[in-house]
Amino acid sequence: MLKVKAKIKIILRIFGFLLIFSGIIISIASEVVTFSIFIYFLYLATIIPFFIYIILTKIEAEFLKKKEELYLATSVIVSTFFFILSIYNINQLDITFLFFLSTISNYLYIICWNYSLSIYRKEKLISIINGICFCILTGIFKNKINISKLAMLFYFISIIFLALGFLIIIIIEIIMKKTHLLKWI
Repeated sequence: MLKVKAKIKIILRIFGFLLIFSGIIISIASEVVTFSIFIYFLYLATIIPFFIYIILTKIEAEFLKKKEELYLATSVIVSTFFFILSIYNINQLDITFLFFLSTISNYLYIICWNYSLSIYRKEKLISIINGICFCILTGIFKNKINISKLAMLFYFISIIFLALGFLIIIIIEIIMKKTHLLKWI
């Protein structure tokens, strides 16, 4: 019976993890409402290399293990290139600020997702801090900028997915810790 309970708890942790992942996708997709198509493609070109790198490290891709630093450096260089290109092509100050804010907040969200299932206290703390920073950047600063109500709805949904995902993960981990099925390092 203990094995079934442990499997259910593990599945619930993964469900929380997938909720956070869905929130990332919603957050990235919501920017299409905020930016013009050209700027949105530059935004995607800025976010996607880092996101792909994180996903590849999550699935422990065999080709990535041998040259992990090279892939990380490449993703950072490509992301930086498109970020600078985007800033250069945006002439309006409020759109530039929003682009910068959106890029940084989604990087924080991706890092939060990356460490959300970690059993290491430091990585769990990094995940929680990045999640809180994402919520602050998205909830407070993006609310101050004149953006559409549809974009705000998407931002709100992504914050709810992050909060629910983390709530599920933390509650299940506390239960697992009390029953000695999980130990934070």
